[in-house]
Amino acid sequence: MKKFLNNKYLNILGIIIAIIAIFIALHSTPSLSIRTKLLFDGYFLEFFKGDIVFNEFQHNLDKDILEKDNSKIYTFTGTNATYREGFLINNFKVKKVGFLYFADSYGEA
Repeated sequence: MKKFLNNKYLNILGIIIAIIAIFIALHSTPSLSIRTKLLFDGYFLEFFKGDIVFNEFQHNLDKDILEKDNSKIYTFTGTNATYREGFLINNFKVKKVGFLYFADSYGEA
């Protein structure tokens, strides 16, 4: 009985460690963070398609706010299928927190 409980706790611990490792991996770079955002927002094909580039123009427009927030603006290019409520979503604000990156959609210039 004791051996069974130890195996059960080791399995649970292994699952928890795997979930944490996957979370860290998916937020380890700005590109992966944006692709994760697209995936969990329901844009499954866009997760695999398109390129992600730093949007220097948009970043320079909002430089003061973004530097205070430790964020940068990236643009998702290569596809125009990322629509929400009739608006094209292709700019993402990526905030760095520690060693992790978190993406959120951002308006156009």
